[in-house]
Amino acid sequence: LMRVVASASTSGRLARRMLPAAILVPLVLGGLTLLGLRVGLYGVGFAMALFVATQIALLAGFTWWSVRSSFGAEAERRRSVEEVQRAQTDFRQVIDKSPDGITIRRGRTLHYANPAFAACLGYSDAAQLVGADIFDLVVPEDREIVSRRFLEGQRRGVSESSGIRTLRHDGTVAMLAFSPRKRRLTI
Repeated sequence: LMRVVASASTSGRLARRMLPAAILVPLVLGGLTLLGLRVGLYGVGFAMALFVATQIALLAGFTWWSVRSSFGAEAERRRSVEEVQRAQTDFRQVIDKSPDGITIRRGRTLHYANPAFAACLGYSDAAQLVGADIFDLVVPEDREIVSRRFLEGQRRGVSESSGIRTLRHDGTVAMLAFSPRKRRLTI
């Protein structure tokens, strides 16, 4: 319960608004109803009806206010998500249309290659490269030295620009200039 109440989520905000009302409204109304009974303003039947009707009206109003506020927050969240998606789409279009070959990898695995990179290696579709081990694209006799450079670059956080002999899709060799850069993108 406390994890939900303390969270920054919409549920947490709603719980922080509703729980105090759910506890305090019946206590205050019960006290006021009892006070009215004691001073003789009304009888027991009317007191109960007043207590129930007032509690229903106040809790319904408070619930409506909380839901309306949460709805506004949810609409803002949706607008933010749409804005991020538009920015990602725009960014992706820039990368896809770049004349320079661009790849995104995690470790040795390619997760993205733009069309220019795929064309350099003779692939008609960049999706054919997704999931490839980057060292499978290097000429076998150069893999050890490229691996050393790769590990050194990982250790230092940056790699030197260099020419690397790569294998094209048809098996021929192509010399590509690489300028590896470690970037953490946040959009």
